[in-house]
Amino acid sequence: MATYHHPEGLPGMNTVPIALHKASMRKYEDLEVPCAAVLAAFVWVDGSGINLRSKDRTFDFVPKVHKDLPIWYFDGFNTDQATNDNADTFLFPQVIYHCPFRRGSHILVLADTYQYNYQPTTTNYRKACTEVCERGEVEEPWFGFNQEFCLCTTDGRPLGWPPGGFPAPPGPYYCAVGANKIVARDLMEAFYR
Repeated sequence: MATYHHPEGLPGMNTVPIALHKASMRKYEDLEVPCAAVLAAFVWVDGSGINLRSKDRTFDFVPKVHKDLPIWYFDGFNTDQATNDNADTFLFPQVIYHCPFRRGSHILVLADTYQYNYQPTTTNYRKACTEVCERGEVEEPWFGFNQEFCLCTTDGRPLGWPPGGFPAPPGPYYCAVGANKIVARDLMEAFYR
């Protein structure tokens, strides 16, 4: 019997970005989706505990709450969440969001992951968090999400950095306002929306 090995160790694997011809892609992006169809992207945290994965499914109705959606499955071996002999891993829908990419009635479904025996996977941190919150229902917990990223120019330089050098220390730029301190504010606003 052949053994499957993960490709992470292969040199050059998924390291070269592929440029798609925009005009060719546009004709496919502009194809109409039947109005009764809802494209649902199930999103979950993989075995790294950091990276996200997704899997799409089409529904012929508009789900209103996560309980309208079925439990789904995927091969957890390929996401480092299961062994090869018990790779069935389940997606339990937890919350639905309108999809900002596909728009319309299409949705993003954030899901928890469970092993073949319906026990939480090791990176299903939300399950334990929910249990803690339920024990302390008299309290009102606060949660935050901080997403930092860096935009780069085509030559690999961070956007706004001078060519061949570094900007001044971050003091004036940190949480700043004004065109002389912040670069691409319109792009940041679009991203935030």
